[in-house]
Amino acid sequence: MRINTLSAVDDYRGCGAAWAALDNHNEIIALRYMSECPTDRSNQPRWVQSIARTANGLDGLNLPTCSGSTALSKIGKAANSCKDCPTPPRRAAYRPSELLAMARDLIESSDLDQWTAYRAKCRDELAELGRVVSGRCSCYQFVQNN
Repeated sequence: MRINTLSAVDDYRGCGAAWAALDNHNEIIALRYMSECPTDRSNQPRWVQSIARTANGLDGLNLPTCSGSTALSKIGKAANSCKDCPTPPRRAAYRPSELLAMARDLIESSDLDQWTAYRAKCRDELAELGRVVSGRCSCYQFVQNN
């Protein structure tokens, strides 16, 4: 489907996965990109934020990663210096690798919650304009998923 209506052209931001609102003639009247989901990680516990700051890398989902024992040690010290850092029931502290895994799980869960809310908001906005379909944008064309 060509993206040629003025309102859809204004929404067009290049290639990417998106949702589109179609009118009665199957013309695209609006677009919302899946990649434009705003993520706010400032509401995470302090120990999770300290791990995210101290980590020496990010994976494909922008979750903190760590390579090497020195970096893991720094992560452990940063997290354990926070008052809200969890402690296991039978040990003095969690291992740095355990803290990193726990922080990644919390961040991923929070990101998923934000994505779910963004998805619902976009689909509701588009549903008010027309029939909602999902697909991909490329070169002023929208290809609907089957």
